[in-house]
Amino acid sequence: TPALVYAVESPGRDAGQQPGTTRRCNGQGQISWTMERPFWIIGLFGALLSLLYMATNIDRDLAELVCQRVHAPRNMATIPLAVEDVQGDRRWMDMHERYVAEAHDAAKSGGCNVLFVGDSLVHQMTYTKQWHDEIAPLGALNFGIGGDQTQHVLWRLRNGELAPDLSAKAVVLLIGTNNHGHGAREVAEGVMAIVEELENALPQATIVVVGVFPRGRAPNPLRDKAQIVNEILAEWVAERHRGAGGSEGEGNEGATAAPGGLVRLFDPFDRLPQLLDERGHISKEVMPDYLHFTSATYAYFFQTLMPEVRAALP
Repeated sequence: TPALVYAVESPGRDAGQQPGTTRRCNGQGQISWTMERPFWIIGLFGALLSLLYMATNIDRDLAELVCQRVHAPRNMATIPLAVEDVQGDRRWMDMHERYVAEAHDAAKSGGCNVLFVGDSLVHQMTYTKQWHDEIAPLGALNFGIGGDQTQHVLWRLRNGELAPDLSAKAVVLLIGTNNHGHGAREVAEGVMAIVEELENALPQATIVVVGVFPRGRAPNPLRDKAQIVNEILAEWVAERHRGAGGSEGEGNEGATAAPGGLVRLFDPFDRLPQLLDERGHISKEVMPDYLHFTSATYAYFFQTLMPEVRAALP
């Protein structure tokens, strides 16, 4: 026969009784203690915690999905960026501020005729005899800074170097060889972004986009990348030309109509074949460090480039 179990409510507390318990006694006089609070409350609380955890995870996953859709990976070569002053001498910013002042001075004097923009290959033009004897007298400004990448030039142009009323008639853009952390298409898109910036500020100017130069003594991956960048730019220029109503082979090769001006591509691989020997090597007489030009190389470059620049001048 099952033992009779009954609950006895105790108004006081027996020895060993814990607060919040009920004394149970069976028919044989054995006493035990049970909790008064129902276990279903604890179970419900646990279930609520589980649902909350699941909901939190779902919200997090949904947020990550939205972020991936809305914030798609961006091409950093097209996002303006100032160079960090890691050396602490402020040279980059000082050069930029000097260029801003030169741009404003030129604008006050009626503008400049030719604007050169880019990296060290542009800046070092000012060390040459051709610059001082032939190019500077045209009314030229040189806004080149060594080590610059496309995003740095974009930042400079958006922060004062394209002064109002600068009204340059021609722009020579040479940039891209320092974009080591970007793929060929990213570099090309960075160049395109600069061209669009120039077009917005100087709608009547002819823009000569100089492609990325070969570098390194012998053929190498960076040189291959440079050629791909130039091929992408050539297709972009040709597509713009077709969209503007031009036809293949019409006018200057690589020229494309822009609103009021032209965009021309100058591919050094095609236009300056003497940079490389028959094995595809660059000699120290052409580039002593296999990147920067000798005076003779600049003379060769200017001889081919400047007729296109002069054609844009009044």
